[in-house]
Amino acid sequence: MVQALTRGILLRVWREPIDIYQPGGSGSFGWMNRRCEREKFMQIQVNTDNHIKGREDVVRLVHSCLEGAVGRFADRITRVEVHLSDTNSHKSGGDDKRCVLEARLAGLQPLAVSHQATTIELAVTEAADKLERSVESTLGRLHDR
Repeated sequence: MVQALTRGILLRVWREPIDIYQPGGSGSFGWMNRRCEREKFMQIQVNTDNHIKGREDVVRLVHSCLEGAVGRFADRITRVEVHLSDTNSHKSGGDDKRCVLEARLAGLQPLAVSHQATTIELAVTEAADKLERSVESTLGRLHDR
């Protein structure tokens, strides 16, 4: 099943990731990535600015990082929105790649984390680690009640 987004395509994946098609330009793209026992999905939506290069590779990186970090919570997470930007696109060097992750947990307020680093890979990886700790903490507190 394919669902059209404003500037990209959102693909539903059942078991294996499939190729991503995105019409020219920047914008939102991603895919549904995990089928759960309860027939629920964790949707990953990736948004980039015009300065992020290699969009398909970036989506694959985001997918693998999030799957590793919060995949085990896929039955509790309905959607993860990823916002990638180059804060100093006109300059070089420095920690100018930013990744903001917003996870929407079923029945709870959204959780948001961010990380700024020298590369997109590092920003995504560190933000995913922060999101994992945040989800663990939130769900742990609910379990302790």
